[in-house]
Formats: sequence, structure tokens, C-alpha cells
Amino acid sequence: MRTIVLVALAALVPAPAAAAGPLAPPVPESVRAEDVPDDGGRGISVTWEMEAAPGLSEFEIVRIDSKGARETVGTAPAADRSFSDGADAAKAPLDGVPYGYLIRAVFEGGRAADSAPSATAIAEPSWVHRARLPGLAAVIALAVMFGVLIVRARRGDTSYIRPIPALEAIDDAVGRAAEMGRPVLYAPGLESVTSPVTVASVGVLSRVAERAARLHTRIKVPNYDPLTYPVAQEIVRRAFAKVGLAEEFRPDDVSYLTSRSFTYAAAVAGMMTREKTASNFFIGHFFSEYLILAETGAATGAVQIGGTDSVAQLPFVITTCDETMIGEEVFAAAALVSDDPVSRSTIRAHDWFKTLVIACVALGAGLKLALDAGALVWMLDGLGVDGAEDLAARIAAALFGGTP
Repeated sequence: MRTIVLVALAALVPAPAAAAGPLAPPVPESVRAEDVPDDGGRGISVTWEMEAAPGLSEFEIVRIDSKGARETVGTAPAADRSFSDGADAAKAPLDGVPYGYLIRAVFEGGRAADSAPSATAIAEPSWVHRARLPGLAAVIALAVMFGVLIVRARRGDTSYIRPIPALEAIDDAVGRAAEMGRPVLYAPGLESVTSPVTVASVGVLSRVAERAARLHTRIKVPNYDPLTYPVAQEIVRRAFAKVGLAEEFRPDDVSYLTSRSFTYAAAVAGMMTREKTASNFFIGHFFSEYLILAETGAATGAVQIGGTDSVAQLPFVITTCDETMIGEEVFAAAALVSDDPVSRSTIRAHDWFKTLVIACVALGAGLKLALDAGALVWMLDGLGVDGAEDLAARIAAALFGGTP
């Protein structure tokens, strides 16, 4: 009897639970590999999905070639779910070669879990960068405008450019110097002759030099750039030769000073003080040293004409000069001085292009406002278009980015 009771009690005691094994780590899923769009080749984008897991430290990206060889091409932080293979040029995939990828989730303690390999992807260079198509369209539009206007100019259609007061004041400024028997000073800015504003400045210099030559007046041209110096010297020499006074041209009046801005400003300031220049021209691109030039010229009582494309210096040019060419007036002045139909046409093409850009900006802003306010959907509904909301979303995604 005692044995039976003991057996019955033993049956009521639960058996000890079997020891639980370690849980299998989560595995990255939905691994996809795609050629990186709009690039120059040798780039594949890899994406995957995986829920956040405790102990996850990073992902290793393993590339598999067509022979099955595996190579770890990089790592990604635990928070990332994408990787661009190709950032390291030494390990970038080859164009035209199929590659598969697997993602290895690495956990603390050395545990790791590999995903299933992705479908293969092939890196290829893109013929067209879609994000740069608007820029290409703008260049083509500008080229067409240039072409049309140049053809019209060669057929005798002269583009009108409004008079520029600062340009018309050149004759009076040089005449004043002639009456006082003092030289004229012309500073062509601190940019190289390859800069558009310097090219425009030397164009205006030809007008000033010719006027000075006609009035038997010396013109001092201190240069900051060594490449601008011979160009300026040749322009002044030709101006004197054009009016038949080549013997009055003094080569030393056109000089190269230095390529250090404040040293240049100090040298020109000294020149204005010593030579007592009656008229000063500061036309070109200037920096912070401009005030040294203009204030010294103003202190000597000289008439000053300035012009620059530097937005930062424009307030100082306006306040220190008697006449000013603001921004693009410098380029328009060069076209007026040259009286070349093609040069005038380029100015007109710029105006056409700026008008086009302003119109595009206004149209885009209006369309954005209409999309945000739902006006476009209302208009499409009014026109009886099926799926107006979906169409409006697609238009918004195409024009302004995002997901339709």
C-alpha cells in the first residue's frame, strides 16, 4: 500500500522542463539590388528589410559574383536599410557584370544571420542624368535665342539698348581732365582677363582711351592681373593710333603693379595722389580694397565713374562715384561701345532668357499654390477628367518630387 501511494505522489510532481536552446537571430529579408540610376556606372544600390532586434550591431554587405565567390564590400549601421556599392572605387562593381548580394546581420557576441541572396543586378553608366534635364533645356533655349538674334543682327536688325548715363558721362569726365591738364586713371578690376566683367571693362577702356587720345590727355591704367596688362596696353595703343596720335602713347602709362589686392590698392592710391588725376574710372570686379581706391580718389576731388558686378561692393560704388554702372550695365556698356550687332544681340538674348526664367518661376509658384490649395483637382473635376486627384498627385510628383 505504501508503495502505491509513493508512486501516485511521484506521478503528481511535474517533470523538470527541458533546457531551452538559444533563439535563432532574425534574418534580413526582401534584399534587392538595382543599378544606381543617373550615374557614371560602377554603382549598385542594395536595400533590405528587417525589424529592429536587440543586440544588432551592424550589417555586412556581401557581394556574390557569377562564379559564386563572395566578398564583403562594406558595412552599414544597424539603423540603415540600404547600401550603395561603388562608393569605394577600389571595390566598385564592374560595369556589365551581374552581381548578387546577401545581407549579414551581425549581433553582439559574434552571432550572425545571413539573408537569402538577392536577384542579380548589373551596373551600367547612364546616358542621361534626369535631374540635369532642366539645365540642358535651359542651355538649349539660350543657344536658340543666341542663334536667332545673331542671324537677325547679321541681316541688319539692330537690337536697341537703352542709353546708360555713366557711359554718356565718359566724354565729360575725360574732357574735364583735358581742361585741367591732368591725366585720367582707369582701373579694370581685380579679376583676370578671362573673367566676363574684365572683358567688358577693357571694352569700355577702348572708349575712354580713344576719347583721351583725341583730347591729348594721358591715361593711366594700373593692372592687377598680369594677363590683363598686355591686353589693356594694346587697347590703349590702338586707341591712340586710331586717332592718328600714336606717338603720344606712353607704354609706361599702362603698367602691371601687383597681384596682391591691398598692395595694389595702396599703389593706385599713391598714383592718384601723386599724379593728381582729374577723372577716375573703376570698372570691373572689386573686393574689399575698393573703398581705399574710391575714398582716395574722392579726397583728391576727382570725378569718378564706377561699375561692377560685385553685389557686395555695389553700395560702396554707388556712394563714392558720380556715375555708376550697376551689375549688367557694365556688359551692356561694352556692347554699346563696340557697336557690334552680335554683341548687342547677346545682351538682348540675356534679356529674353531672364524673362523666360522669371515666367517659369512664376508659373511654377502658381502651380504649386494651386496644387496645395486643391484648385488643380477642382479644375480637373470641372473639366470632367476621371481620377482628378490621382492625376494631380502625379503632376505634383513629376514637377516637385515625392511619391504620387
